[in-house]
Amino acid sequence: TQNAVDVLASRVALGGNDEKLAALFARIAQLEERELKNLPAAADALRGRLRFAPDDAQASKRLQQLLVELKDDAGLVDECLRRVARLRPGAERTELLLAAGDAAVSLGRNDQARDVWLRALKSTPYSKDALEKLLALGRTQKNHRLIVRARVAAAQTLADGQPAAEQAAEAGAYLYGFVGRT
Repeated sequence: TQNAVDVLASRVALGGNDEKLAALFARIAQLEERELKNLPAAADALRGRLRFAPDDAQASKRLQQLLVELKDDAGLVDECLRRVARLRPGAERTELLLAAGDAAVSLGRNDQARDVWLRALKSTPYSKDALEKLLALGRTQKNHRLIVRARVAAAQTLADGQPAAEQAAEAGAYLYGFVGRT
């Protein structure tokens, strides 16, 4: 089977159209994962496929799964954000932003997690999970500005109605409580 992978890799090196190269990388990934049990090489091959077929949702999801198995949080952040850049607002985009933020926290990149979760919070559909993650991060870091910012962003995303008013009120109450203590 390693010989088959080597032959396919040689064929990739010769070049060709995007469709053909994407198919070759997909086959390499399949052989590396299923036959050779080489998950890092399978992940690399999937990255190759995505260079030539960037909108392949299945390849992206499988790559994300492999990166989780490999505990490659940096790679997971990169792939989630790469995929997010190719999607219109929606549930899949929000879920990818949440996953990227979680992986960023695992790497100690709290500022990146904050930025990504704020994007998730402001996305469509509204993400209560993003709000909870931002509030938890704000509490952990004792970052009062982040807590208020998250509440205000939630209120702006919700636009109007009772939930928006509640988030705005929470932001105001938090600010009042914080200012009152200083």
